[in-house]
Amino acid sequence: MAIVKNPMSKNLVVNAEAGIAANGSVKIKAYNFSGVNQEATDENVYAVGVALGGLIQGDTDSIYVVEKAELLQD
Repeated sequence: MAIVKNPMSKNLVVNAEAGIAANGSVKIKAYNFSGVNQEATDENVYAVGVALGGLIQGDTDSIYVVEKAELLQD
């Protein structure tokens, strides 16, 4: 039997540096953006992440896309 992947949602996460912790390590703050268009390409999502990172205080550390999908047996 085949398994079908049914996309449910896509979110963008931009992680930015948010200061220094007491132990000297860099603090990272996650900024979450929901409602990303399911049809958006990885390149477009990344470009938006870079643009948003430029608006956030602190240097951008990383950009993630989080996809939620239901797996169904066909």
